[in-house]
Amino acid sequence: MRLELTASEDLLHVAEEELGTRGWSIVSDEAKRQTEFWYDTPGFAMLRWGATLVRIDDAEWRLRVPARAGAQPRVLELAEATTRPPSDIADAVRPLVRSWEPQRVLTTELTSRCLGLAYRDQTSLVTLSREDRCVLDGPGVGRTLAIWVLEGDDQEACQLVEERLRAHGAQDGLVPVARFLGQAAQAPADVSIPPIRRNASAGSVLQKALARDVQELLFRLVGVPLEVDPEDVHRARVVTRRMRGLFRTFGKVLELESRTALVDELAWLADQLGPVRDADVMLQRLERTSSMLSVEDQPAVQAIVARLIDERHGRWAELMISLRLHRCVTLLDGLVALASEGLPLAARAGDPAALVLAGHARKRWRRLKRRVKQMPPDPSEADLHRFRIAAKRTRYGCETAALAVGEPATLLAEKVAALQDVLGAHQDAVVLRDWLRQVARDSHDVALAAAELAGIEAARVGATAAGWRDRWEAVDRKGLRRWMRA
Repeated sequence: MRLELTASEDLLHVAEEELGTRGWSIVSDEAKRQTEFWYDTPGFAMLRWGATLVRIDDAEWRLRVPARAGAQPRVLELAEATTRPPSDIADAVRPLVRSWEPQRVLTTELTSRCLGLAYRDQTSLVTLSREDRCVLDGPGVGRTLAIWVLEGDDQEACQLVEERLRAHGAQDGLVPVARFLGQAAQAPADVSIPPIRRNASAGSVLQKALARDVQELLFRLVGVPLEVDPEDVHRARVVTRRMRGLFRTFGKVLELESRTALVDELAWLADQLGPVRDADVMLQRLERTSSMLSVEDQPAVQAIVARLIDERHGRWAELMISLRLHRCVTLLDGLVALASEGLPLAARAGDPAALVLAGHARKRWRRLKRRVKQMPPDPSEADLHRFRIAAKRTRYGCETAALAVGEPATLLAEKVAALQDVLGAHQDAVVLRDWLRQVARDSHDVALAAAELAGIEAARVGATAAGWRDRWEAVDRKGLRRWMRA
């Protein structure tokens, strides 16, 4: 947890005096002075998202990206004496800056005092710092600003300190460099999610859905190079597919000449993310399954896991090459433009959202139901895979319609998601089974263990192939789709 605060009085006395009577003690007291070189684009794209990039004393780089669109906050610190952002940082900020390269926009001198605070048993450590900055180069040379920064991994402990600080007038602070640089750095981000009014039009709801998805895609792609949260790859892939579904399902509401090309480019990006996501899922499944083999088989199991980890590294390297391509940057630029400038809308986009979006979701539902009726008694793996894709598209249509319809559409989307989970587990088992069979053929030293693991996954394939019908019965209820007749 990191919280930047402003107040009319020095908040350090709260830690030194008042918190001491409430079970807190000061375990460290440090002071420092450093020069900071702040980087951003000419239009301050990063600061407008709340992100900061600073080079400290020509020796260290620090990137901070706030929690946005469901993604966790990101912090990356690199000890490199360069005047241009290191490649790892350039990869992380690219979704936010795209074709722009961050350049120095401000130089400040920082003097700070940092108190380490421990609560009673001294296991809940948080820090409270006073940071005073003075502009050395850039707008407002000589201007100074003081803020208080509260940091710690123990969220409950941080909240206890935060309560006392706010009781003394502390308020949420603005990133200091943004305050120095003025209104341009404090402007809204590239993409903002518009509010939806009652009886909103179909076009306004689609605009909100797109803005929501573009924001999530950008912030998930920030996390992909950092490799701290496997969900970043997964969610980036999901939201990419959801946008494809939006353009395909509601295409007649849009007057977008390049819609087909955009759908194809989103499919390309999802394909780049897919191999890494598949490897992550296979590793998770192998971890659960490995304990089912005997102790004697464990060295072979670990060798199989190591092989998959190596493959995952290779797939991730290929993904990073794709994310650096001009093709990817162009796609993100186009999505940001559509989300910020507005979708080109057909005449029907002015009709009530509940009516229009429910009608399009109904078409997806009918296709899904036809797929079920055409399903043979003993469906093949290919049949179930196609059924899963149809379920996914139906779910995305319901999720978009839910922005206008509300809970009834959300409930159906959740039921379809449960069906999709079963079908997804089936597909995951198929992918891992086939990979293990290939390992058994290629590597004689681990062939027996790989074959046993493949057998376990084959049994799971059979179990999930039979289990989807119960989920379908929970989905195929008239009461869940009455809203489609809006």
